[in-house]
Amino acid sequence: MSAEEKINRILEEELGNLGFEFIKVKFSQRGKRKILQIYIDHPDRNVSISDCVGVSKSLGLVLDNLEEVSGPYNLEVSSPGIKRPLVKHEHFVRFQGEKAKVQFIDEKGDKLSLVGEIVESDESSVVLDLKEGNIRIKFNAIIQANLHKQSIVIGKRKKHKKKHGRR
Repeated sequence: MSAEEKINRILEEELGNLGFEFIKVKFSQRGKRKILQIYIDHPDRNVSISDCVGVSKSLGLVLDNLEEVSGPYNLEVSSPGIKRPLVKHEHFVRFQGEKAKVQFIDEKGDKLSLVGEIVESDESSVVLDLKEGNIRIKFNAIIQANLHKQSIVIGKRKKHKKKHGRR
């Protein structure tokens, strides 16, 4: 078992014990500092900031004792957000009827990115409804998948008219 697989297994187990769903972990580096970004969800409600703080404290104790996470690191715990990653078969089933953006490698070896409604999913693939028809994408070909919300408006900017004259 690789270090990443072991960390995923431990995180899934620990988060399950805390009542949360493990979405994914992302490993990165900023300068000499390792970053572990962990995405969590809750089955019955939105994830709050206090949830993230509590989970961070609990997971920090577990991760500090793992040799796979040696040396200094920053632990960032957050909710999946509006562009929620779709990582597991269960995610595609839960969000059936929603739009998703899926990046994958097709049969020719080309990297494609498609946006479509999730029609169905089984253990090995997901079906997206595109304007041209349905397409089945195997999970082992998916590079990245996220919910795709087109009509999200965070805030509107007001246009300021330039005033002419003296100040």
